[in-house]
Amino acid sequence: MIAFLYLFPATQNKTKIGLNFDPIYAKSLDLNWKDVYLSALVELQPQHISIPALWSEVESIKGIYNYTDIDWMLSEANKRDIKTTLIIGQKGRRGVACRIPKWVEGNQEASLLRYVKNTVERYTEHPSLEMIQVEIDPFVPFTEECPQYHERVKNIVLAIKEINSQQLIIVNDNAETGNIKSAVNQSDLLGLSIFRSRKGTDGQVFTYNWLSINIYKLKLKWNKVQLENTLISALQAEPWFTTIGMLHTPIQEQEKLMNIEILDKHLIIAQQLVNSSVYLDGVEWWYFMRVNNGVDVYWNKIKELVTNN
Repeated sequence: MIAFLYLFPATQNKTKIGLNFDPIYAKSLDLNWKDVYLSALVELQPQHISIPALWSEVESIKGIYNYTDIDWMLSEANKRDIKTTLIIGQKGRRGVACRIPKWVEGNQEASLLRYVKNTVERYTEHPSLEMIQVEIDPFVPFTEECPQYHERVKNIVLAIKEINSQQLIIVNDNAETGNIKSAVNQSDLLGLSIFRSRKGTDGQVFTYNWLSINIYKLKLKWNKVQLENTLISALQAEPWFTTIGMLHTPIQEQEKLMNIEILDKHLIIAQQLVNSSVYLDGVEWWYFMRVNNGVDVYWNKIKELVTNN
């Protein structure tokens, strides 16, 4: 059994490569987020990109919905025939996990669902929109500030389907720490996030390198996952810290957590696991490394990867 988990070879599949983009993360790196986004669309030329339309940004003032930035991102993608996935809900990526508006107090599910319905009605017929993702890792509790995101996933999915029963919906879970079972059969597609290394609050680097591809596959099989309806919604292609951010971390420390060798290993795992699509986290960091630090190896690597896709 142990030999199977670690020694038995797996086939690397041909997958579509997409990108994940977050304006808030780009701004946290002191970047002009529109420059980053346009550079990704024009230079990397992905066929697929996911963008957030999370609650805290859309409805920062109660009852007032601001879609200016989302309209612009979808329009720029549509100009280039790039298909988009719109992420809605109250949980974001990386350190800014809780995306609930500051005005929210107590149980505000009714307000949440109003924002969801308003957003879906606005975009479900947009020519660029391909899929809607409900939350980001909603079953992984990164913060106690967002205690109810996982409980509302089902109702958000139902609200979307009431507006457009044909709208493709993704619900995702983390492939390392999630139990997967919670996300299976919640929607049309199962998304998996893969994050195999991070630097913790104690300064120590923790990795999941001991998790072989066959352990991932066994986990999916145990939870009766249908691989034809499964994609990698987020693959780590950047360093991940739980304390200080990139701006205060030396480049050599960042590259201990992400470099070309690690990136290649992550890609192999993802492409051995699914045969559909793999969305990469990190476009903001690749741009940051190229523009702010003169390190273009990551940007060029992804450009080659997408071009050969």
